[in-house]
Order: sequence, then C-alpha cells, then structure tokens
Amino acid sequence: MMFIKFSLGILLTCLLITNADAASRCGTRLVNPGDKLDDVLQSCGDPVAQASDGPVIRNNGVPRKVSQKTDVIVYGPNGGAYQYMLFINDELIRVDTRREAPTGNILKW
Repeated sequence: MMFIKFSLGILLTCLLITNADAASRCGTRLVNPGDKLDDVLQSCGDPVAQASDGPVIRNNGVPRKVSQKTDVIVYGPNGGAYQYMLFINDELIRVDTRREAPTGNILKW
C-alpha cells in the first residue's frame, strides 16, 4: 500500500513537471521550450504585452558574468486565457496559461 502511494506521488510530480515544459500552441504553430524569442515573435506576431530586463551592465559597458536578460511576452486572450512566455537570454524557458490579463510589472513571474 505504501509503495502504491509513493508511486502515485512520483507519477503526479512527473506529470506536473512535464506540463510546464510542454509545447504551447500559437496560431497554427507549436512553440516549444528552447525556441528563440525572435522566432516566436515572427511566428506568433505582436504580443498584447511585453517587458524586458537586463542584463546588468558594468561601468565599462560589459555585461556582468552571471547576469542574464529576461523577457516576458503575453499573447491572448484566447478563449479568455492569456499565454505568458518567459525567456531567459532570448530562449523560451516556460509558458503559463492564466485567466488574468497582463497588468503592472509582468516581469514578476
């Protein structure tokens, strides 16, 4: 009995993790983790909201070593839901579907 509960717990965790990394539909195209920001913008068109931050630049104009560029773009509404797409260094990391329209600082994930 304990083994079955443990197995179900692991299965549920795997399903949740896989869902965050799954492809997302953008019109007739699938957008996948790892896609580049420019490719997504070209395929999906103009987002309803977009914000960018970083990387942190030193006084000499060179980015800090561990600093990264973060972008969030939002598409929708599609059936009342918005797709929030998180990019780190121009690479799609995560897609969340939310019912809330983008307001305020959308970079706060």
